Amino acid sequence: LTSAGDKAFAAGGDLQELDSLRSPAQARSMSEHVHTVLDEIRYFPVPVIGALNGVALGGGAELALACDLRIAAAHAELGLIQAQLAVTTAWGGGIDLIDAVGNSAALAILTAGKRLSANEALNLRLYAAVCPEDGDFSTFTREFAERYTRMSGNVLRVYKATSAARRRQLHDELSDIARTGFVETWVHEDHWAAAAAALKKR
Repeated sequence: LTSAGDKAFAAGGDLQELDSLRSPAQARSMSEHVHTVLDEIRYFPVPVIGALNGVALGGGAELALACDLRIAAAHAELGLIQAQLAVTTAWGGGIDLIDAVGNSAALAILTAGKRLSANEALNLRLYAAVCPEDGDFSTFTREFAERYTRMSGNVLRVYKATSAARRRQLHDELSDIARTGFVETWVHEDHWAAAAAALKKR
């Protein structure tokens, strides 16, 4: 899973578009809908590789984390920056982060709300590999994927099924808490003030 060009893998939600979702019911519906969409990636029958050709911010970082594995261009940044807008993750990305790096590291990343460089994300094991700065990312992606396409499909499916079952268990345990918290932060005046400031700055 990748994107065109070299600027952005996924830049996140459009603040102007999302500004109309003001009620708790609207916020919950949006959260549930997109979480379900990302579940198609989380529970796809074989491993999904996210090839981050550029920044993955906010909801875009949640999309990246829904993938089983991530590789990145040297300039790609991963940013769970929702805290900057006084809101929490909406689509299961916080849960995926806990699953990937553990409670303490995830809490530090989520509360910092900053972008992680490619090397920082690699050191945290959020990336499986990073393309050298002078490398061709398309070639790098193809060669990385070939490690999996050469394997037996049956082996890939069994390993993915086991991994997905563990992931689903964690989402089942934490999704209600995470979604309720998201809705509360989304409709709070602190979020709207932060979103208005961000839009004005742009």
